Amino acid sequence: MLFVLSACVRGVGKGQNENGGNKSNEIRAMGVAELKEKVVEIRWQKVKCEGYRIYKTSLTLSFSPYFSSPPTKSSEKLIAVLPSSEESYRDYEVEASRHYIYRIEAFEGDKIVGETRAEVRTPFPPSVESAEVEVITSELVIIRWKGKGDVYSYEVTRADEKGVKILAEFPSGITYYPDGSFVGEGRKCWYIRGKSGWGEDEKVVCLEVR
Repeated sequence: MLFVLSACVRGVGKGQNENGGNKSNEIRAMGVAELKEKVVEIRWQKVKCEGYRIYKTSLTLSFSPYFSSPPTKSSEKLIAVLPSSEESYRDYEVEASRHYIYRIEAFEGDKIVGETRAEVRTPFPPSVESAEVEVITSELVIIRWKGKGDVYSYEVTRADEKGVKILAEFPSGITYYPDGSFVGEGRKCWYIRGKSGWGEDEKVVCLEVR
């Protein structure tokens, strides 16, 4: 998942004085935030400066619609100060359902000589919203479920008087399971667990077999 934002950074360079003036050089800079599992890697093009300050804004995402509230200056947090030789930074403090905005600030003494931004949105954790069991025959039922969020796989487990047994694990595109392997009467329960690197969620559906 790659999000790229290009920004124009102004800096003091050849043909430009500290007050700006009419002769200005524009230093092209790009901030990139790339999400790798639970790590955000931020990269930028170096400019002539003393060092970089990395600021982070964390906003909560909503399922419907997929948006976040606008950031404010007070929501920014300084997370790193780096020397001028650096051109990347890894953020390990990453959670699901977040919109992260990174501001990379180049400084020289007490002056800001350049700035760029990068953004990334993290996935929603998996959610099993509903599950139901459909009786086909006395020896066959079909378990169906509905999931939401970033789901890598679903695990189906049956629990009855004989114990607990994992029946199958499917990729996220499969949302049903035909179970014809249960025997005997009594209460049967099927647990559907949605899984991803961002968490797990589980729903249970039960049936009384007579």
